[in-house]
Amino acid sequence: MNLYLPEGRRYNPNKQFDENEIARLSATGEVAESICILSDSARNMHIRLGECVGIIPQGESGLLSLTGLTDYTLSRAGKPVCFTVIGFLEDKRILLSRKSAQQQCVDEYISRLQLGDIIPARITGIKSYGVFADIGCGIYALLPIDYMSMSCISSPTERFKYNQDIFAAVKSIENGSDPKFPGGKITLTHRELLGTWEENAAYFTSGQTVPAIVRSVEEFGAFVELTPNLTGLTDNNNGFEKNALVSVYIKAINPKRMKVKLCQSRDEYPNATYDGRTYRYMKNRGRIRDFNYSPYDAEKQITTVFY
Repeated sequence: MNLYLPEGRRYNPNKQFDENEIARLSATGEVAESICILSDSARNMHIRLGECVGIIPQGESGLLSLTGLTDYTLSRAGKPVCFTVIGFLEDKRILLSRKSAQQQCVDEYISRLQLGDIIPARITGIKSYGVFADIGCGIYALLPIDYMSMSCISSPTERFKYNQDIFAAVKSIENGSDPKFPGGKITLTHRELLGTWEENAAYFTSGQTVPAIVRSVEEFGAFVELTPNLTGLTDNNNGFEKNALVSVYIKAINPKRMKVKLCQSRDEYPNATYDGRTYRYMKNRGRIRDFNYSPYDAEKQITTVFY
C-alpha cells in the first residue's frame, strides 16, 4: 500500500482525531491529512484535528525555499494538508510538521522510484510547457506537454485541469540539489498509459459517426482527435475551427499506415461531453519496461524505452 499519495488523496472527512489517534500518530510518525482552517499573520497553518487544533509553524511547512513556503501557506486555507505529529504545546494545541511528512515521503517512497514506475499524481500547476504534478505529500514532478498524449495539443489546458487525478510513468530522474525538487528532478510521461494505436483504433469501425475535437486546421484538411492517443485526418477543412467539438464520419482505418480517414458529418452532438481530459488507462499500476505505439507491421515505428 502506498502511504505517500498526492496531498489530498488520503483526506477522510470522517476520520476521528481523538486523543488515542493523536497519541498513535505521535508514537508512530505516520503521515496523516486534515483541513487547514486558516493561515495566520505569521504564516502558521492551523489544522483541524477534531475538537483540537494543530499548528504547522512556517518553518515546518515544507522542504522548499522560504518563498515557496510562504506561497504554499497562503494557498492552503480550506484544503487538505499532510503532516506528522511532532509535539505538544502548552496551550494543548498539537505541534505538526509538513516538512517531516515530506522528508519521510522522499526517504521511503520518492527516492526509491525507478524508471517506468507507474504512479498516481495530481495536477497542481499548469504552464505553457507542461504541468506540475504532486506525486506524494506535495512533492512535485514535471510532465512536459510532449509526453501528455500521442495526439498533439497546443496547450496543457487541452489535456488537464487543476486538481485532476491521473496516473503517470517515471520517464527520467535527475538527482541534484535543486530546492524545487527535494527528491530529485523527476520527469513524468502520460501517453504510454493511454494505449497503442491499435488499442485505441479498436474502439471505432468504418461507417461510424462519432464526436471528436479539432486539434489543427491545415490547407489540406483538419487533424481531429478521436481519443487522446488517436488522431484522424479529414478530407477538407470546410467549417472546422481549432478545438471545436465536431461530428466526423469514419471512412477508413488503415493500421499499416496508422491512418484514420475522416469526413465531416452532418450529424451533430450537442450534448457530447468528450473534452480530451478524460482517459481510458490501459495500464495504471506496476512498471513498464518499454512501449511500442505502432502496429508491428506499420511503416513507422514509435517506441518508448524506459530501461
